[in-house]
Amino acid sequence: MMLRSRGDRRLSRWWTVPAALALLAGAGQPAQAASGEVTDDLRAQLKQFWTVNRVPGPTQDALLDKLEAGQTWDVMSGESAPVSTRTVRTAGENRTIETYPDGSIAVTSIQMPTSTTKPGVVGPLAVGNCRTSVSGSGYTNRYDCQANSTTGVVEMGFYISYSITGGYDSIIDVNSPYVRADGGTASDTSLAIRKAAENSTGSAYASIKTIYQARNGGGSKTLELRALVGQNTAWTRWEAGL
Repeated sequence: MMLRSRGDRRLSRWWTVPAALALLAGAGQPAQAASGEVTDDLRAQLKQFWTVNRVPGPTQDALLDKLEAGQTWDVMSGESAPVSTRTVRTAGENRTIETYPDGSIAVTSIQMPTSTTKPGVVGPLAVGNCRTSVSGSGYTNRYDCQANSTTGVVEMGFYISYSITGGYDSIIDVNSPYVRADGGTASDTSLAIRKAAENSTGSAYASIKTIYQARNGGGSKTLELRALVGQNTAWTRWEAGL
């Protein structure tokens, strides 16, 4: 895992955030094993997640059947591309819902600042959004914006700080990774800045990776949440593979 000069301070901040933020998928909790079956609690949790994100009832039942049979959802397999992508933008968040051929989904999001500050002045932002933002001549730095992803059984995320400029944008820091796994285990989790600065070939990005092993079979899968920065904005992307 990548360590930063200010990482210890920010990691300790994780444990002091308000409960409303901490409830986001058990943020800050280590990867953990669930029971090897689809419990009533997990079934209810998945149905609520899918219903909120507009997955039809028959599709939900089919996905639960696959999970109970130890089969891998398309969103986790890395073998299928999304058949549709929907983006929801609010004042405090950019959220993307990708739907795969079997109806499974990945929901990724990144927080956006909801207040403005005068150039050169650091100002606190609303709870649940980037911690601070500072602007100067030709740049805006956003600090500790949460990037998050969930498929219903695996949730993971981290905090990213980045700089928006009149030219190429860049990533300042990443910290406080977290993973939660249901119906299996997550291991070998890593967080790093993979490309520090935007250039002519593409955006800067950082990502958290984990290896998920379903309890009922299906093999292990490498799952990745990317936070990308470029063209004066930030967004998220879900990746899965063997």
